[in-house]
Amino acid sequence: MNCSADGNPAVTCNWSCPPTNCGSLPNTCEINNVKVTGSTTITCTVGNGVCGGGTTSITQHITVVSKTRVPYIVVDGTTTTASTITRNKTESLSLACGIQNQNEMNTKIVWKKDGFVRSIGSLYIPSVASSDDGLYVCETSDAFGNFSTSVSLTVLYPAEQFQITNAIGNQCEWGTVGPQYCNITFSLNPVTHSAILKKNGLIADNDFKYKPQSTNIQNYVFMKNQPTQNDTGSYTLTVTSSTFTPVIFSFTVLVSNPFVVPKDNTATIVGAVLGSIISILLIIIAFLVVKLYRKKKPETSHPRSEGNTNTAADDYVELNQPTNRSHTSQPVVRSQQSTNYENLKNNVNVTRDEQGYADIQGVGPSVATTLNDGYETFIGRKYENTAGQSSSK
Repeated sequence: MNCSADGNPAVTCNWSCPPTNCGSLPNTCEINNVKVTGSTTITCTVGNGVCGGGTTSITQHITVVSKTRVPYIVVDGTTTTASTITRNKTESLSLACGIQNQNEMNTKIVWKKDGFVRSIGSLYIPSVASSDDGLYVCETSDAFGNFSTSVSLTVLYPAEQFQITNAIGNQCEWGTVGPQYCNITFSLNPVTHSAILKKNGLIADNDFKYKPQSTNIQNYVFMKNQPTQNDTGSYTLTVTSSTFTPVIFSFTVLVSNPFVVPKDNTATIVGAVLGSIISILLIIIAFLVVKLYRKKKPETSHPRSEGNTNTAADDYVELNQPTNRSHTSQPVVRSQQSTNYENLKNNVNVTRDEQGYADIQGVGPSVATTLNDGYETFIGRKYENTAGQSSSK
């Protein structure tokens, strides 16, 4: 540090900075190998002997801090180095945090729990709850860096938060087909305790042997292998610990008709659905096959023989039958072709209708036709033979 002043004659500067040495240069003060922590002051006094040798001075305030600073914790007004503190439920708690030279450095102090800010500066909890149990961290920050320390709070509380996990409300509904059970959960600290189950004021039989767990959450099981109607009634579970008075939890059990567990019909339902889908697909495929077959199948017809006649010597004409005529009972479709009757004798008149079918009428001797499923298979002339008998061919 350098100290200077104007004057004539020249001004002399003197440093008062123990335990330091004045520098080798005029009007300077050097502090070598700083070891003192805390605050100190140094003074520079100047004068030149003029006007009765008067002097003047200036003082500099210096704060020396460690490179590493550890905050300290104050619990209910008392500084502590303990890593864990204990409070009973509903008691109050005050937490503060300090660090060296925090006033000079304008140090910021923040309290956090589970990563969330709980308070700036100090932390006060007027009534401790079981949810306040956990680790509290004090964080400081200033120009010389960020530092932190922590303390764990253990909250002691009697049994609480009772709940039956397999029932609605506080009533267990059982059937007579066992085993049936009530699953009761609760929380407490310390975990050492005893639990007594009673029905109508008397010790109740429990087919499940209860063993306290080593955690704050406890699971008490009341079970009957073969429930009866006598198990219906009001029950109490009394939980006792060494720190608090006993806590009583009340619930009821209702035994109704035999409890029948419904069968799992999932496989049956899935099978039925798949079977229905497959059946529908088969019906659709069959329909498409039939439709395609009918579309490609040609219509069956029985055409008349066209231009295919035989003229016999005895003046009759025979028309050949269609070669593909069916002998089944299915209807026969007439061909649109006409029949050639050019070889008929002059005594037969042949006329055609609009569809091309022939109408044969005899002019002389009558003409007889033989029908076969609506087709003309034989046309001949009737005549008298020498014996006087009529015949047809």
